[in-house]
Amino acid sequence: MQNIKKSCMLDKTMQAPETVGAFQKLPMVMPAMDILSSAKRKARNVTATKGITNIAKRVRNKGAKQLDALMKELAVPLRMYIERFPKKQSLHPYERSLVDLTFGEGIYEEVLKRVDDLRKQLLCVGKQHASLCAQRLEKDLLKGLHKRVQQFARDLSEERQLDSGMDSF
Repeated sequence: MQNIKKSCMLDKTMQAPETVGAFQKLPMVMPAMDILSSAKRKARNVTATKGITNIAKRVRNKGAKQLDALMKELAVPLRMYIERFPKKQSLHPYERSLVDLTFGEGIYEEVLKRVDDLRKQLLCVGKQHASLCAQRLEKDLLKGLHKRVQQFARDLSEERQLDSGMDSF
């Protein structure tokens, strides 16, 4: 009985290389415009915290919560793609060579790294602007929102470039 437990523990600690078929498990990558429109729709439905009677505070709270929701809705799909696309080292040797021959050596890892960097940058900018929005006066809210939309437009253009690289999967 103890031998069985020891062998089970050894099996869990030792990771076997992935079998052939990892490409069949790849997630469907949504176009950048679909991710953005879905995030905007969900962020639009966020309301201010109940119980805030001061109108200015309520508007600031709603703006900060909407920006936070927009940031999260944009970052979650990117995180899911990073998690679900397998690491090159865990691929079967046949699939590893197929990736190298299809994309070139190092391109697969570079694209995944760029998606992760975009996600991290998006989270950083989103947190900064949400906190600024919570602190600003009403007249400054529109300026902050305008800057936020411009940043997301830049991020969207970068994501489109990444999507074109990922489309070849």
